[in-house]
Amino acid sequence: MKFALYPNTLKTAKKGSCIGKIQLDEIVDTRKLIQQMSERGSGIRESEALACITEFFAVIEDNLKNGCGVNTPLFKIKPSLRGTFDGFDDKYNASKHQVVFNISRGKLLKDLSGKVKPDRSIPRSKSPEIKAIIDVKSQMPVTQLSPYGVLRVRGNNFLFPMNDDKAGVYLNNTSTSVRLTILSAQRNELIVVLPAIVTDFNHIEILTRPQHHSDYMRCTYKVG
Repeated sequence: MKFALYPNTLKTAKKGSCIGKIQLDEIVDTRKLIQQMSERGSGIRESEALACITEFFAVIEDNLKNGCGVNTPLFKIKPSLRGTFDGFDDKYNASKHQVVFNISRGKLLKDLSGKVKPDRSIPRSKSPEIKAIIDVKSQMPVTQLSPYGVLRVRGNNFLFPMNDDKAGVYLNNTSTSVRLTILSAQRNELIVVLPAIVTDFNHIEILTRPQHHSDYMRCTYKVG
């Protein structure tokens, strides 16, 4: 785990003071967690792990719907109400009341906080970075592009604001640029589909723009 220092911009902050922010390597989703469980040699197949986790989430949801709190080693969840009632005869009204779920650390996370010692690093760039491109069908690194191929692009900072017609993934050559269809988009992984014609194309470019930013950032990856 690494952290970087940034200027403290609070008006009440001491002059010259800084705040520390953890530099995320990636955000791991459920699919990646299941994959890692399988790779640890536990003997649990990915399909079995997915079934167990899906059922685990479903049971938690059922308990919360029934007004129960949930206490696990990782987290605690308690339902509560937001909003005020107009006297003891008032009833729940979705237009002015809301059920919310308060999440706090469980014992595992509390203990983990005392065990982890972050190392200081320089602030990371917000620019996109392509680390690898994998063919979804063969699960092998891509060395040659194929018509209608489906690719898994792994890296960092894949940020695409909604309703942005410019940000995206492009297939480029010296004179032409073709925007690719994105099937799935996460901060550290994209699934894209190649067009019918890929001859003479060997560069994949990602153009991103963080939310509420006006400037675009790009990176290029040469295939083969």
